[in-house]
Amino acid sequence: METNQHIFPVLPQYEHLNLDELVDCLNHKSPQVRAGALAALGNSHWEQGLAPIVKAIKDAENRNTPWFGFVTVSWVGVVALLKTGDPTAQKLAREIVQEWGIEERAHLISWLKGFPAYAQALAS
Repeated sequence: METNQHIFPVLPQYEHLNLDELVDCLNHKSPQVRAGALAALGNSHWEQGLAPIVKAIKDAENRNTPWFGFVTVSWVGVVALLKTGDPTAQKLAREIVQEWGIEERAHLISWLKGFPAYAQALAS
């Protein structure tokens, strides 16, 4: 996805972690660490990194845990999939969001309207 607007930039403490280290962070008890790892994975180009992102998005705790304000850890994961620009990852994001309840899906879509490139990728 071509965009200069990053919703979740990669934080410095995650920039130099390899795939295994980032995936390990997805199991951390802190939602901030899990969200930070998801944001970093979204900026990576590891196809094998998609499965851990999908697993983290679907995790019930991540779906129900706010990372910041009303944005959940799972939302960060959806944005990470969209951010990859990979058609397979973006398709996975759309499929996952379609599995959510109408209220949660509408809330995410409404929030993404502030980030048109991401909203478009989710709608495509």
